[in-house]
Amino acid sequence: MLPGLMALDPESQRVVREELDRRYLVPKIELIHHTRPMYGSYYWDVTTDRGRRRFAMKDPSRNILWDSADRLVIRDTLGNRWQIDSLARLDPHSRIQVDKVI
Repeated sequence: MLPGLMALDPESQRVVREELDRRYLVPKIELIHHTRPMYGSYYWDVTTDRGRRRFAMKDPSRNILWDSADRLVIRDTLGNRWQIDSLARLDPHSRIQVDKVI
C-alpha cells in the first residue's frame, strides 16, 4: 500500500492519476439539453466536461444518489455514473429538465 501519491516520483504520480481517471471516470454534467421519458426509462441528452453525451436511466428513486442537498450522482442503465456538482449553478433550462425526472 502507498501512503499517498506524494510517495511517488512525479512521472509515476501522473501515470497513477491518468489510470484513476480512466477507471473511475465520472463525467460532470454541465448542461442538460433535454430529458424525456419513454417506455419506462428516462433519456438524457447532456453536455459534460468530456463532451456531449446521451444516456438512459430507469427508476430515479434508486438511480439518483444525493451526495448533499445540492450535488447528485446519476447511475444509467449500463452502470455508468454521471455527476451534477450543483443544481443551484445549473442554468434555468437544465434545472427544469432535472426537475422533470426527480
